[in-house]
Formats: sequence, structure tokens, C-alpha cells
Amino acid sequence: EVQTVVDQAMSELSPLHQRVVDLSVFDDEQPAAAEVAERVAAEHGAAMTEANVYKITSRFRQRVRELLTGDGDTPGPNV
Repeated sequence: EVQTVVDQAMSELSPLHQRVVDLSVFDDEQPAAAEVAERVAAEHGAAMTEANVYKITSRFRQRVRELLTGDGDTPGPNV
């Protein structure tokens, strides 16, 4: 069930935000937000700040909680 919820929450994200979550949540090294921002900016050619990383990660975790508790049955926005 948890993997299904994580997969659903990830599918609701844009590819850029998926990469942020991959690095900041699921990477074994758990790089700092500044490093995540730097890597994503270099890989995608998009502006990214530490604050962006924190916000994207926070929204992802909130969405997973909503889906697990049944409070988020409808798809979230593709952010």
C-alpha cells in the first residue's frame, strides 16, 4: 500500500519536482537541500533554490500523508 501511495504522489509531480524528491527523499546519501538545488539546476537548466527544495519535499510528504489517511482521494495538482 505504501509503495502504491508513493508512486501515486510521485506521478502527480512534474519531472523536475520528481527529480527533487528522488534526490532529497530517496537518495541514500541524503544530500543537503543546497546540493539538491545545485544538481537539479545543472541537470535541468532550471532555477532552483534551497527554499524550492524544502517546499517541494514538504508538499510531497504532505500528499503522501493525505493519501495514506484517506484525506487525499482526488489527484493533486501537477506541480
